[in-house]
Amino acid sequence: MGGQSRVGRRTRTLPPRRRGAGHSAGLPLTGGPRHPAVCFDGPVELDAARVARIYGSPLHLPDPSEMLGLAQDAREEAWPLNGLRHRPEGGACGWFVWAGEELSADPDFFRPVHVGHLATRCPSVLPYLGLAPGWRFLIAPGYEDVWCDPSLLSPVVRRW
Repeated sequence: MGGQSRVGRRTRTLPPRRRGAGHSAGLPLTGGPRHPAVCFDGPVELDAARVARIYGSPLHLPDPSEMLGLAQDAREEAWPLNGLRHRPEGGACGWFVWAGEELSADPDFFRPVHVGHLATRCPSVLPYLGLAPGWRFLIAPGYEDVWCDPSLLSPVVRRW
């Protein structure tokens, strides 16, 4: 993680999860008429608040109608899943989510997607989306790494 701040960084090795158990499965995710797949209330909000509290981030939930950058390879079966959050701007919540070890420089790597659609595509990332701008995560089965990266708070040029 060369050059990135270690402030707030904690790594946890998690016990193996039963298939269908945990925050991303079996929860009643509800939402408004535009994005029925997810909104941040009930169990999803509690999980997001728990993650923010554990790592010392303010809780900053995106609206389901806001956009984020989602890589085409990002899906529940693709590990690890990574996310980083810039400052929100112009209808975008600041999140960029991708799968794998490397972040591509390809200008078409990220596609704009409504936050509300993640419940079907990448439900495991939902609890991390409450982290404030300037935070990152890397998750895989049995592994969670969350840290503050102040360099993300610099102005950014959108790639879509």
